[in-house]
Amino acid sequence: MRSFCDTMISQYEKILKYEDDRSENSRKRLRQYAKDGIEFAKQFRRRRLSLESPFVTPIRSRSPEKPNDDLIFVNNERFCSIGRFNWASFYKKGRDKGVFGRYSSHLTLKQAFTKGNL
Repeated sequence: MRSFCDTMISQYEKILKYEDDRSENSRKRLRQYAKDGIEFAKQFRRRRLSLESPFVTPIRSRSPEKPNDDLIFVNNERFCSIGRFNWASFYKKGRDKGVFGRYSSHLTLKQAFTKGNL
């Protein structure tokens, strides 16, 4: 918000600087400064309103949800695995059983699991 105010102040100061000069060049300059200020304010308003949209829904609900099939499968397999967990073979096994349909590879599955997005 501060940068918006600073920019608008600067534009008005430029306009006032050339206010008394009546040459054609000064009038063009004043017109351009005014147009630039209007365009800047419109862009700022558009960005600001898009960030404050009341129609944005939260990605996660606040009510506790039951874990999906992907997460249940991952947790069961990790619990039963011995040694280092092999995500590539695990991903293939899950695809064969009909889970992980929304993941394109074992890397995206592992990333989702690590970030808690399963």
